[in-house]
Amino acid sequence: MAAESTRTPRLPLAQWGYRPGLRQPVCPIRLHLQLPTVAPAWPAVDRRLRAFFGDAADVDPPADAIGDNLDSAAAADALALAQRVLRVAACLQRAGGIPAFCPGSVGRLQADDRDRRTWTALVFVPFIGSLSARTSAQALRIAGHILQQFMAALTPIDRDASWQRLEEEVMAPWRRLSASGVSTLPVLRAAQDANIPWFHLGGDLYQLGWGAKGIGLRRSAVASDSALGTKIAQHKQHAADRLRLAGLPAPDHIMVPNEESALRAADQLGFPVVIKPANRDRGEGVTVDVTDAEQLKRAYQRAASCSTQVLVERQAPGYCHRLVVCRGQVVYAIERLPRSVVGDGRHSVSELIRQGNAARQKQPPWDRDKPYPDDAEAEQQLKAAGMTFNTVPAPGVRVMLRRIESTAEGGDPRGCTDGLHPENADLAVRAAALFGLTVAGVDLMTTDISRPWYETGAVINEVNPMPSLGSNAYSREHLPELLVRLMPAGARIPVAAIVGAESALARARELQAAHWKQGCACFLTSHAVTLAADGRPLVLACSGLMARAHALLLDPRVEALVLLIQTDELLDSGLPVDRLTAVEDAAGPLRSVSNAARALCVADRRNSLLQLLRQFEADIGKPAPAFSERCRGR
Repeated sequence: MAAESTRTPRLPLAQWGYRPGLRQPVCPIRLHLQLPTVAPAWPAVDRRLRAFFGDAADVDPPADAIGDNLDSAAAADALALAQRVLRVAACLQRAGGIPAFCPGSVGRLQADDRDRRTWTALVFVPFIGSLSARTSAQALRIAGHILQQFMAALTPIDRDASWQRLEEEVMAPWRRLSASGVSTLPVLRAAQDANIPWFHLGGDLYQLGWGAKGIGLRRSAVASDSALGTKIAQHKQHAADRLRLAGLPAPDHIMVPNEESALRAADQLGFPVVIKPANRDRGEGVTVDVTDAEQLKRAYQRAASCSTQVLVERQAPGYCHRLVVCRGQVVYAIERLPRSVVGDGRHSVSELIRQGNAARQKQPPWDRDKPYPDDAEAEQQLKAAGMTFNTVPAPGVRVMLRRIESTAEGGDPRGCTDGLHPENADLAVRAAALFGLTVAGVDLMTTDISRPWYETGAVINEVNPMPSLGSNAYSREHLPELLVRLMPAGARIPVAAIVGAESALARARELQAAHWKQGCACFLTSHAVTLAADGRPLVLACSGLMARAHALLLDPRVEALVLLIQTDELLDSGLPVDRLTAVEDAAGPLRSVSNAARALCVADRRNSLLQLLRQFEADIGKPAPAFSERCRGR
């Protein structure tokens, strides 16, 4: 089974757009299908898919195919196979950090004249800029190979070995290519579910929303964050100094150049202390509960292996609580508990660890949590709690296997928003504002989040300018609320389409001028000419309607947009937006870009274009208010 791109030379890489019924821009790829000799048992195939991929295989089904050969059992099987290939390919890409949330659709199916088991399908797959050019065809090929194995099912598939091979040969390289962070896919998925359009800008950069309502996004950081504040926040000593100057509670620590200085600092601060790198995050090189010189020596060496800047810090009581702030408000709070098991009154700690790790192994490697440890460090934590691995904890008792939560060793976050004291919420908001952060994760060390920070001796351990969002179920539940807070004015600007020849330009300029008088910066573009909000020509280093429309949708000055459609380009590329405020049909023929030998497109293509546009018009079937009225009410 093979896949090959059908991208035409005249369409640049960034110019694929939306098609009806699909929630992401898509590009066409030709997929070659080979049916098995025996008709596949699709329910059994689906069970194997679910067993192999888990819940990740459950995505929206692709749309049905278009074609004249769907009146046979072979055609139905070809369609069923193509749909499942798309579904698996999207699943694989998401596992590799590629935001392919929509599986795409199956276009025209064509059987081979000589072999009815051989089919070619034109499929439309999610298009995410330069990422798609490198991953879509590869994902389809791998998905096809997996489906061939599941349809044959002649021998049991070694799931763990297959997963490991996929992880090493495919997923890891894709993650390096996409440069996605922990927050990237959860945030984009939440935006997709909230009907917020987004663009891939290259690397790990994205934009949520259109024009003046757009927001730049890098993982969980946004473009409005202070660059200076971000730099200060990423250095623990500088951040603590800034907090103290502002009268906010900060850790007491001393920067040390060697082990001897570290021991003197610990004596000065008083044991227990924490040893940590000053310029690392995610818990790298951090050791807590250091109570004597021997422990301090090992802890210093661990921190020094990560950084030349090592801090000795007086240990604050309690656990870390992450308060996520967005635009001056705490959206949610999480108690960041270390990796732990919860007692049921029947099983020992060892048995609970084995059960947890067995459940973990059932998930693909890219979806697994960190393992539950049963090593010497876990034994030490149990001993401190008066337990052993043979202890049977009472129902609901949480047994800590580590002292702190960290990215390297995982944790068990627990939502605590309902119990958050208003004074602690206010403290987090003040800290985020101090560093000029639109979105921040403020880590508060406290013994009781329900009591004010000044009563418990709490300190702000860190102000994270790029907090982990959506890394656990509780955080994902609150992402829609965070996006509403992040984009209070919404994410969309009005976009109208005017279809016609030269006379259509007058109508488009009339709409634009009306908005200008109302104080709305409405831009206008055709395939060849772009006008700024004041009606003056705007020179762009790109050509074609799709490219010019994309440029304006990324321009923060654009508050409304008129698309003057005078060619049949969009029939080939799809639309630059997934929704149109209004569609107007003005007089005159359109020029053809799909057939260079013909100056004007035929009437059928013009009608097809109008039909396509009206499928994107908002409130289909209802009288649409004038575009100017929609802009006033945006």
